[in-house]
Amino acid sequence: HAGLLSIEELKLALNGGACKIPEISEAFVAGQKLFDQSTPTGAMLDTVFVRAQFKALLRLTKNRALKKVILTEIDLKNISISLRARDEDEYKALKIDGGTLTKAQEEALLSREEARIKSAFKQGVLYDFVLAALSAQDKPLADFERLQESFALARFKAERFSLTKDAPFILYCMYRR
Repeated sequence: HAGLLSIEELKLALNGGACKIPEISEAFVAGQKLFDQSTPTGAMLDTVFVRAQFKALLRLTKNRALKKVILTEIDLKNISISLRARDEDEYKALKIDGGTLTKAQEEALLSREEARIKSAFKQGVLYDFVLAALSAQDKPLADFERLQESFALARFKAERFSLTKDAPFILYCMYRR
């Protein structure tokens, strides 16, 4: 197998067995609950597993620079979700836990008021992304996802020499992604 878990380990986790990445088992249980309650959408199931992925990454990552990249990716995804959600309930249902967005920033995004959004982000490193995200709202989702990836990479690249000796290797891995 090419991943961290073999097919047999995934099957065991799917059937409620112990898993070396417990977040995977939790995601299978949460996904099953969705099926028990109704017929979940692809977005609902995707959210369960993306949340599990980021929860595991945050737990397992010890490198400060890499953790910063993960937190940035969570923030970018949550910004995207907030700008595309129909309302606060949908945002809460799809939001990924663990990011650094403040309640005020989330409320500003959900207000859809450009001036309020700019004000909420003006002091932070996400300001340029938020401006670009606002202008990309009516464009295809693939364009927005490329914007997310390039922003996370550019942010890490700008800080790579001040973070850790592992930063150049992490940057290489990000380029390869």
